[in-house]
Amino acid sequence: MGFLDNSGDIILDAVLTDLGRKRMAEGEFRIVKFSFGDDEIDYSLYNANHPSGSAYYDLEILQSPVMEAATRLPSSIKYGLMSVTNNNLTYMPVAKVNQKTENSLVKTNGIYYLAVNAKTHQNLLDNNANSSNKFLEPNSKSPSKVLIVETGLDTDQRTATLENRNAAIVQTGLLDLNFEVKFDNRFVAGVMSLVGGRFANTSDDTSDVALNNFASRSARSSLDFIENYSTAMVSGIANEVAKRSTTAEGKNISEFEGPRGSVTAMTFSPSLEINAEGTASPTYYTLYGKTSVAASAISLGGSSNYDYIDTTVYVQGMASGTQLQIPLRLIRLRG
Repeated sequence: MGFLDNSGDIILDAVLTDLGRKRMAEGEFRIVKFSFGDDEIDYSLYNANHPSGSAYYDLEILQSPVMEAATRLPSSIKYGLMSVTNNNLTYMPVAKVNQKTENSLVKTNGIYYLAVNAKTHQNLLDNNANSSNKFLEPNSKSPSKVLIVETGLDTDQRTATLENRNAAIVQTGLLDLNFEVKFDNRFVAGVMSLVGGRFANTSDDTSDVALNNFASRSARSSLDFIENYSTAMVSGIANEVAKRSTTAEGKNISEFEGPRGSVTAMTFSPSLEINAEGTASPTYYTLYGKTSVAASAISLGGSSNYDYIDTTVYVQGMASGTQLQIPLRLIRLRG
């Protein structure tokens, strides 16, 4: 692995994947798929005001350090490019965690919390005031709070009407009604996600949200992703929070100002290796996390001690390709 020589006009560096090289060695090589990526490029470096003129607008981009293409899948393209045939497309959907509804799990100290067992969950609620929306309940198919992910156009240049939603997201094929959820299977055993439901506002801007039914989703190993990660496919529903009048714009419900696309919601099942009750810390906390941490040390209420492991959950829309990284702390009462 090294850097490409970008002193000239290098446009493309292509390599075979490990599987492609294997097929070539077996005499069965035939290109059937390819993927483009530009993970290292920061397009905000484009400078249309460069004093030397238009030939220099993209100079900093062309001189960006770019790694040689990697053959090993887990270390290759993370944010692949996609083909779009609509030349009039000016905005792509993005994903955000929704923290505005009564069902929403909210961040605590910059991270989302999942209690690994019922005893821990109750302890956290008892010792932290106004905390019912701060800690995910484990293994529940009817949870009171869930991790909600919504998609939409992150702009105030398009009014969030249903007509604009249809034109900019639905008709362009960018409506994500399925999502891939990737998680570390050492710590998370599975995902429970939304089955049906409703996510909208009324004509007087009252919340019309119903996210009540959840089901377990089967997962498979993510051989083309990070080691120890599994992938589950979850479904989404229409995000019909919209501007219905000058006083009903849905901003108290949705994280987006522009047209909204879809919504999914989920909770998680902690693995057996980390969900045990008792004073003895399971080995995984010693190997991958912290043990016997005072509540005050992680800005929580009460005098209890906790074990915890920090991990990252990845969510990707299957139509738009938008990706979201969610920091998740799995916490266990020690005692």
